Amino acid sequence: MQTIKQQSINTIKTFLEILENQKALFSEARDDLYQLAESIETFAADQFEEMARAIRAFVKKYPPIRDRVLESNRGAGGGSPVENTPKDEKTLHNQLLNKIRLNTPPPSKKPNQDEGNQLKR
Repeated sequence: MQTIKQQSINTIKTFLEILENQKALFSEARDDLYQLAESIETFAADQFEEMARAIRAFVKKYPPIRDRVLESNRGAGGGSPVENTPKDEKTLHNQLLNKIRLNTPPPSKKPNQDEGNQLKR
């Protein structure tokens, strides 16, 4: 039986794999994906449960992505759990942020109307 930590790490790794290999699934989720990165940025590198919780909240909004994560996690849970080395765990946070950023341009900024009003004065 897997620990909560191992389940969380599996969720993160599964999400990373899907983000890397099935980019088309994320085409409608760009803004939320950017928000996910901002949330994950606030977590410490060893807060796997929190990162996995944020991923689960994100995928809940996007059923095709959610289904892939669940499908892959079921497959991962069916065999022996893969042990992670401390080095793997240490880099997982950065891997997740980097993959999201590579696949998500920052949302376009809309000009602030107050700035426009100040220019007219």
